[in-house]
Amino acid sequence: MKGEPEYHRLKEYPEQQVNPTQQGYPTQVGCPPAYIGNRPTGFEPTTVMIERETHIQPNDYSGLSIFVLLCCCLPAGIVALVKSSEVVSRFSGGDYNGAMEASRSARSWARGGLILGLVIHVSLAVVVIVKVVVLTIEMTSLSAANELVQEIDSGSIFNDT
Repeated sequence: MKGEPEYHRLKEYPEQQVNPTQQGYPTQVGCPPAYIGNRPTGFEPTTVMIERETHIQPNDYSGLSIFVLLCCCLPAGIVALVKSSEVVSRFSGGDYNGAMEASRSARSWARGGLILGLVIHVSLAVVVIVKVVVLTIEMTSLSAANELVQEIDSGSIFNDT
């Protein structure tokens, strides 16, 4: 067929040389040993055992720290957030014991801030409720006192008899 490229007309590829010798280059000294099959000759297979202690990253309590920071107690939340970031950095640096210590510290600061924030919020709520009740009682007693004053001024309190 005249319009087909030459590679379509070839049925078989020409046989290639397995290891052609390079002419003009000297034989190199110190070359790797010759391969027989898939294994090099002259080398014994060795087994290397690598033991590595694996740990799971301790909890960093970052969620609790952020909650305490935003909702409960700002100073304790900041310290807890810094400690929770130390957990990640120490663990990624390979210091597992330091990461555990930072995790315990972050938990302590976050829980302390949560408790302190709850105490402050409950105390403020109690103060507000007491103030509202006291003001309501004062307003009620003040209106009763005003009614009494008006009755005295009008003299109707003495005309009942």
